[in-house]
Amino acid sequence: MIPSTPAEIRTVLSDRGLAPRKRFGQHFLADANLRDAVVREAGVGPGDLVIEVGPGLGTLTRGLLDAGAEVMAAEVDRGLCEFLTEALGAEERFVLFTGDALTRGELRGDLLAAVRERRGSRRLLVVSNLPYAVATPLFAFLALLPDAPDSVTAMVQREVALRMTAAPGSRDYGPLSILLNLRGQTRVVREVGGRVFFPSAPVQSALVRFVPGAADLERLRAADRLARGVFQHRRKALGSALRAAGHEPERVREVLAALGIDGGRRPETLVPADFPALAARLLPPMP
Repeated sequence: MIPSTPAEIRTVLSDRGLAPRKRFGQHFLADANLRDAVVREAGVGPGDLVIEVGPGLGTLTRGLLDAGAEVMAAEVDRGLCEFLTEALGAEERFVLFTGDALTRGELRGDLLAAVRERRGSRRLLVVSNLPYAVATPLFAFLALLPDAPDSVTAMVQREVALRMTAAPGSRDYGPLSILLNLRGQTRVVREVGGRVFFPSAPVQSALVRFVPGAADLERLRAADRLARGVFQHRRKALGSALRAAGHEPERVREVLAALGIDGGRRPETLVPADFPALAARLLPPMP
């Protein structure tokens, strides 16, 4: 049985000698209504191919399968993998990969290869209750992927959601919000309290939806590289931040003058479109 309440989750874990593991950021989804809402917001339907990162005890997985999707999931916890194999192994539309979903910030190669083999003309969706440490690198990787998914709908920490959707001039604005804005559209669908998880989460969460669009990926990667360098020095004025990031002072002055950008501005006041423009003039072409 796939659990969907705190009591059921507690029983399954106890019966198998398991417990939530802090180092994996495990807070299992424990609300069937929220699970169903996530599936609806993601627009999951028959025939869709879904990537799920961190399925845990399969609560969301069950909802995705019931909606008619084929689910390719990656779970790092071997004890949970054994449970998922027993509970869902007979499902023809469920494929489980044991181990980390990400390797050095990239979606693991065997999972990505399997997804590309099976995708065809189908919609590819990412739908997950993400472990805390995974959200930022996963979204950044997907935003720069040539064959990006049609959408990403995921539960993340509220503070990460704020960084994803931050507007210029705000304290949370930075490389992640710039990258996602340049690649597509991102919005917070709903904020979620800690009690919908087991164990109860100590922080607020949010359901975020990202829909990638077409992009010049070389230009996008250059903009992301420049933004990361600049925001390592976000307390400095833009001109100083660019120089601190390794750009030649005279060239910085020339480029800022050519683009009509005041070097005394703070980096967080630039709009996302400013970063590709700066990168095109300041960064050498990628090999």
